[in-house]
Parts: sequence; C-alpha cells; structure tokens
Amino acid sequence: MKLHQIALAAAIMAAGSASAATVTFTVSGATALNKSFEKTALDMCNIAQPSSTYSTAGGAKPAVRYQCIAKAGLGIAGVATGDTLIINKEQGGSSNGVKPVNNSAAVTVATTTCTTSAVDAAVPTRTHWTGCGFTTAIPTAGLSDVEPKLVSTAAADYANLNNAGVVAQVFGMAVSDNVYEQLQAAQGKVVGDYSEEQAPSLPASFVRGAFAGVATDWTAVTDAIVADVDRSAENHPNQTAWDDASANTTAVKVCRRATGSGTLASFEATVMAQPCGTSPTYGGGTGLSVFSGDDTTLNDSNKAFLGETDAYTVVEHGQQEGVDTCLTQAYYQGEMAIAIMGTERQSGDSGSKTLLSDDNDGPQDKWHYVKIGQVYPSVANFVAGDYDFYWAEASFNRRKTGYTATETALMNYFSNKMGDPVAIDTIPLPGLAALTSNGYTFDYGVSKVSRASRGGNSCSMGVQTF
Repeated sequence: MKLHQIALAAAIMAAGSASAATVTFTVSGATALNKSFEKTALDMCNIAQPSSTYSTAGGAKPAVRYQCIAKAGLGIAGVATGDTLIINKEQGGSSNGVKPVNNSAAVTVATTTCTTSAVDAAVPTRTHWTGCGFTTAIPTAGLSDVEPKLVSTAAADYANLNNAGVVAQVFGMAVSDNVYEQLQAAQGKVVGDYSEEQAPSLPASFVRGAFAGVATDWTAVTDAIVADVDRSAENHPNQTAWDDASANTTAVKVCRRATGSGTLASFEATVMAQPCGTSPTYGGGTGLSVFSGDDTTLNDSNKAFLGETDAYTVVEHGQQEGVDTCLTQAYYQGEMAIAIMGTERQSGDSGSKTLLSDDNDGPQDKWHYVKIGQVYPSVANFVAGDYDFYWAEASFNRRKTGYTATETALMNYFSNKMGDPVAIDTIPLPGLAALTSNGYTFDYGVSKVSRASRGGNSCSMGVQTF
C-alpha cells in the first residue's frame, strides 16, 4: 500500500475511534451462570476486531473483564456499532448478586495488567489473559440462582431491589470418573463411555444422604464399589502437585458450594426441602440441612481444602469453578467425589481461564454427570418433564432507581438475551431453558422452553401453568 493510502486509512480509523464511546457494564453474583454470561457478553463483539478477556489472580472474589468492539445490530439504546464494550463479571456467588447491588457496594473487577495470555482457538482475534490485577467497581446489576431472599440474611439486604426470573437452570449431580466407571460396571454400562445413554444412575435417596452426612460411603449405593486403584503414577498434565499419597477408601467426598451460594440454596430448597420444609418464611438465616461437618480434621481451618483425606469429607467452595476442580483433584488423589453443578458446565469445556479452560486447573477434567432415578440431567429431559429432580429459576436483580437509559437498556439486553430460546440455541447457552412466565410459548420440546414454573418461589414445586 502506498504511503498516502496508509495515511488515509489511518485517518479513517482515527476518525472512527474519535466518535466511538466506551460503555462499561458491571454485573456481580451467580457463578453457576458464569459460562452463559460469558457467552452472552462475547456474542456482543465484532469478531473481525481484536477482543480480550481478563481473569483476575486475586481480589476478594474472582472476576473476569470482557473487552471488545460492539458488533452491528445489538439494538441497545446508547450502544453504537464500533463502541468499546467493557463488561465486568464479578464471580462471588449468588449472595454477591444481591446485597452489593442493593447497597451499591463495590465488588472486584479485573484490570488489564496480566501475566499470561493465550489466543482463542475458535476466534483468532480474541486473546484470553489470566493472572490479572484487580480493582473495584459498583455493580450495575446482579445475578442469583434463586430469588434474593433465599441467599440473604435480612430483608434489608434486598429491600432496594427489583428482581425477575430470567431463565430456568438445569442442575445435575456429577461424580469423579473413578466412581463413575465403577458404577457403570456395576450397572452393566459400557465402562469409559461418557454418553448420556451409558451414564450410570444414583438413587435420589443416596444423594440426599451423602449431603446430609448420613450416607458417607459409596458402598451405600452398591457393595460392588471398592477403593480406587493407586493413582500415584497418573498425573494431571497441568497440576503435577496433585498426588495419590495414601491408602484409598470408599468414603464419599462431597464437593459443594459454601453458604451464600444460590446453587447450594436451590439444592436445599428443591432437593433437601430445607428450609422450605421447616419454615413458612425462609432465608439465609435458616439452618442448612446439608452436613457441614465430616470425618476429617484436615479442613477444619479451611472448608475449601482440596487435599487428600481418604475419609468422608465436605469441601465448601465459593465458586462453581472450585467445585469442578474438587472433582478432578479428588480423582487424581484416588478419592471418589460427588458434586452439585449447573449443567451449563460440561467436563472438558473451554473458556477464558487457565490454558483456555473454564476453570483454573486446566482443560483435563475427570468427572461426568450421572442419572438420578435413571433420568439424565439434560435440558431436553427437563423440557419433556422427565427430569424434575434439581432445577431453579435464576433471578436478575437491579436497584429500584438510579439508572441511566443506557444502563437500563444493557440490563434489559442481558436479562432478555439469556432467557431467549433462540439465543439459548444459537449462541448457544447450554443448561438453560426459557420461561413461559417471560412470554415464551411451550412447544413440546421444539424450543428450549420450560414446561414448568416455580413462579419466582424456590420453595414451590414446578407447576405447569398453561
């Protein structure tokens, strides 16, 4: 290109950038929706232009920043084609999608000062940065897996909020692959085949017992379960410190979320019938039915301790990624683990974190979802009405007043997009189904639209309302 052409091109670019605005939007809360939020945010980008994600290495809670050039046709008032978008997602759990929004209190957001980067394999113009610094910002809005009062300790924590059900989330029970394959063998499945058809099944009664601290050994499922083989010679490619260092047992390792998590609150309400079964008014102040004690002292000072115990152990983690890691680390330690997770997360998925993974241990996961009562936790089974074991209506939370027109338009965009059956299919957003309460029509499985509704009350059963 001749010099004057280069100068002309540079001038055009400069003119375009001079007129473009920078639009910042910050959301805090639910980590069971991290992947869906991330995909929705990145779907706003012009992939012909450079874009980046920035994942924190520190801060009070993890956070990711999505930065890109807005694509055409978004239809968001105040956001023009070519504007720079900075979308922040604080990943502190559902309670952080309630109280900080209600109180306009600062949450962690990522900066662009980072240590490591990798280019996205599917989108070469996108760079994923990790080990990033952090600062704080006031969240515009919040996400919670359940309605705000179920993850709050006082009514004042959500009194300044308007909330609305945004989408149905399908949750499932995942187990580490060492117990998964033993269950396959015991149930006549093809061992090592991780398809839905070959998934083994657990009784719902065992799941409740394991989380209540009364079914603490895998032999409660079948006496065919034996202690895992010695895995000391089997190493995770990205986590070489993980090791099977002592004699293995058949004890259950429970990987779950900590108090304040909407995943845990929805599990309590819909699977354990607590606190719904004991109190007409409910909230975070009601005692949990899931067992917080266990048979080891190694995690007494750190409930998120992931090390080897070879005893009934309850690991409590603040983020969904930590539960994912708990399952894989348990496998490499010769322990057999069970966990609760949103099915938007699948074993081996890619993402914006370590080594282009969706968690911080790298892409090699060693866990899969099991059936409950012979039914697999899939959106298709949920929409058909066959899987009713564990699902929730996620809530989008915003303050009652104080927003600009652009902030309101962005909130409406995210809350509508994440619950739109067309977007759920095309972006895509796994593990989610649209709600008829948001105006979508149930079409008997043609679209991902929920047959049932809880009406914004996690303590109610799913009811068909059409």
